[in-house]
Amino acid sequence: MLNNPQPFTEAGLREKKKNLPILLFITLILMGIMITLDRHLVSFSSTPEKYGIVSLELARTPEKANAIIDSWGNNGKGIALFSLGLDYLFIAAYTATLWLFCRFFAQSLREKNEFLSKTGNFLSWLVILAGILDVIENQLLLIMLLSEPSDMATATATLAASGKFTLLLITGIYLFACIVAVILYAFCEPSPEKGAT
Repeated sequence: MLNNPQPFTEAGLREKKKNLPILLFITLILMGIMITLDRHLVSFSSTPEKYGIVSLELARTPEKANAIIDSWGNNGKGIALFSLGLDYLFIAAYTATLWLFCRFFAQSLREKNEFLSKTGNFLSWLVILAGILDVIENQLLLIMLLSEPSDMATATATLAASGKFTLLLITGIYLFACIVAVILYAFCEPSPEKGAT
């Protein structure tokens, strides 16, 4: 019988950690494509305010959403639809990558920093919540693009986007703090030679 460690055990996490470089590479490639598409979308905007997809995410009202969509024209609308379709792959990639990073640091710092370790385990689940909010937001944006923006759709999309951005920002700050902590621990720990004298 094959030994297949569960993903939430230490052995499972060690196995999953091997996928981090690949997941990070895929996430960065998709991010680059998404940024490029958004720049093209902004270039189609016919108003002085150059609107990208984030503008639609945070439109809040049907009037604002309609103004943004109308400013893109048919070509821009097509790019927005393609971008939202590709975004589902990006959501899966960044969610998996950030989840693994949080779990990796939580495990690595368990003996040196209990606060960062517990925070990493907690944030790993909030990353999944951010991905779910992103999916909800995308569904609502597709409805707005393919039919007519409504009060509920625009308000809910803005709420989901705001929650997503907040969770991702917190996760980014946590990962930066972990990197700094790892560097500091590496420099501050005495070498085996010094400890033996």
